[in-house]
Amino acid sequence: LITSEIHIRRALSAFKRYGLTPDTYSVNKKDESVSWEFFLPSLSGASQVKGCLYEIVGYMWYRIYV
Repeated sequence: LITSEIHIRRALSAFKRYGLTPDTYSVNKKDESVSWEFFLPSLSGASQVKGCLYEIVGYMWYRIYV
């Protein structure tokens, strides 16, 4: 299973639900150091929060309903 770093948990959950245990490899990894600028509101920050919330809700959906 090859997918993005943020999506790997939800994708793996879907596979495990059907009894499959694939090898995993995540891509699009970002190695960033944290600075004070990360705590200021910005459009890119809002977009990243939206993507994170989308994956969290999707993961919870798979855990509950699938």
